[in-house]
Amino acid sequence: MKVSTLFILVLVSNSLFGQYFIRTKKNFGVFSNYNFVEINGIKAPSLQLGVCRHFGSYLIPEVGLTFRSNNDIWSFSGINAALQVRKRALKLNSRKKGGKCKMELVDVFVAPEFFAIQTENTRLAFPNHSFALRYGLALHHFESGGSKRNKAWNTKLEVYHRNYFNQNQPIKHEFGIALRVFHFRTYDFLN
Repeated sequence: MKVSTLFILVLVSNSLFGQYFIRTKKNFGVFSNYNFVEINGIKAPSLQLGVCRHFGSYLIPEVGLTFRSNNDIWSFSGINAALQVRKRALKLNSRKKGGKCKMELVDVFVAPEFFAIQTENTRLAFPNHSFALRYGLALHHFESGGSKRNKAWNTKLEVYHRNYFNQNQPIKHEFGIALRVFHFRTYDFLN
């Protein structure tokens, strides 16, 4: 009798207090790109800030604002949109620690981009536009387990090269780094 009562209490307590979180497809992300570039021997970096969303494991559309530096004065330059396609390339530093598997993952990505560039004479119109191709490597951390912290947040660090296809663009190519932070909606699988 005591064994069966104890067994029932153990089963009930696990179902009442257990938590294992699962990601849903609903997510939201923000990104920041910093581009290193020189125009006619003068350093003219640019910064992009925007929002993005993760679709499956391969697609990340993004929309953002572009700012350019001219003699250390940052000014609004235009808007940009891109569709990033990525594929897993490597698993680095796989290890097991405390009952969890941890590893760093490297993805290869390519992203066609569109830039609507604002000129000095126009305030609200974007008469110039440019197309570019961004490609590079992305590094992010993976940790198994069902905790909410592991499932809800994902951070990716990217290193990339961008080629512009517009002839009147003073910049033909640039290197940059990006940081993406995603928040996924989760739910408790056991409840």
